[in-house]
This record gives sequence, C-alpha cells and structure tokens, in this order.
Amino acid sequence: MNAIVQYLLGAAALGAGAIAAMAVIPGLVAESTGQSQAEASFIAPAQAETVKVAQAETAQAATSGSLPGGATSIRETHQDWVVSCGKQGDATRCVISQQQQNAQSRQRILAIELQRSGDQLTGALVLPFGLALDSGVTLQVDDASPLPVVRFRTCLPAGCVAPLAFKPETVQALSRGAALKINAVADGGKPVAMSVSLKGFSAARDRLEALSK
Repeated sequence: MNAIVQYLLGAAALGAGAIAAMAVIPGLVAESTGQSQAEASFIAPAQAETVKVAQAETAQAATSGSLPGGATSIRETHQDWVVSCGKQGDATRCVISQQQQNAQSRQRILAIELQRSGDQLTGALVLPFGLALDSGVTLQVDDASPLPVVRFRTCLPAGCVAPLAFKPETVQALSRGAALKINAVADGGKPVAMSVSLKGFSAARDRLEALSK
C-alpha cells in the first residue's frame, strides 16, 4: 500500500506510483470536484498511523540492488501492466501496476499496484467512492472460487484503498488467468462488478522479480 498512499497524499510519484483513482462510474459516484493539489495532499489526523505504517512497509520492500545501466528509474509497459522502478535513497523499489479510465471522461475508475514481498505480492487496490465500505471487496481470478473478502483500509481524497496480499498460489493463478474480477456493493445495496485485465501480468511479474533481486 506504501507508494499508493504516499502518492495519493501528494508525495513524489514513483513512475507507476502515479495512481489517483478520482473516478467516475455512472450512478455510483459524482463528478470530480476538481480538488487543488493542496486539498489532495491533506491528511486527516486519523490517517496519520496509516501513513506511518505505509512508510515502514516501503522501507521493508525496497531492495539494495541497482537498476540496469545505472538508471535511476525504469518504466516499462507489458500489455496492460506497467513495471516501474525508482531510487529511494540508497535503495531501489519496483512495482507493477494497472489503472483504468472512463472512456468518456478519461478519469480513473480503479488502480492496482503490487510489489514483491518475500514470496508474495503485496500492494493495494484503489476504488472509487460510493461503495458500501463495510461490505469490503471480493476478488476472483476468472471463474475460480472467490478469495476471502478484503476490507477497506482507509479512504483518501482520490478513492478508497483496500490492501492486497497475494500468496504464491494466487500469484500463479493470476499469471495463468485472463481477468481479476472485483465485486463490491454500492452504498444503496446494488452489486458493483469491475475487473482488472491480466494481459501481460505474467511478463510484468517476471520482470519485477528480475529487477527486485
């Protein structure tokens, strides 16, 4: 969740950390209010602990390796996924991400960012406002059995954040799958279905592994 939270609070972006899901889903959320950068950077006292945890997670996830050719940053596209790496002090952090936009308004409707954490992939999913937060979100790879419900961790000016932690078996399923289905509930009780394309996920993950060593 680290880089996403920092970015949404107005911290310096790290390539694919450019996730700001101020989205428009017809009938679900209202039009963007056009917040200023200062407003988007505001952090409520109740969110302070979330940011502290995020910063600690960032330190743990960063690696000491250098990027190819002595580069300070990398951004690569693998079909529907983006691989990004950036220097954080003496360490390097790499992530894979995807974001989706409304075809008419060009505003983002969802964003996902993942990084390597041991043998798992961890990160966050950012979804738009207007959801019943107590219901959480359910993820499902293609037509496989749904994964356990994920609870939202916090809501920020750019959307609501659900932390992700994919075990190795789930990562393998994602690598073989076509879509990561996202099921939530609108505030009025109506089911909301979205999906993340898994085109290029396997290649992006392999590249992440290589760059994170």
